[in-house]
Amino acid sequence: MQGLFYAVLSVLISMLFQFSGMELEIVALTASFVLSLWFVLGIQKLVFGKGGGKVSC
Repeated sequence: MQGLFYAVLSVLISMLFQFSGMELEIVALTASFVLSLWFVLGIQKLVFGKGGGKVSC
């Protein structure tokens, strides 16, 4: 369930970056997705520590 939360959070942050870029007339292509992924991974490291909350199978 945590994975779903972080995936949705990443998509919402990506959309925020994309819309902000459109307002500034910047074509970001994949930059908004990459930046949002970095943000979410940073949040996971803060919450779970060094491992970032990764689940091993």
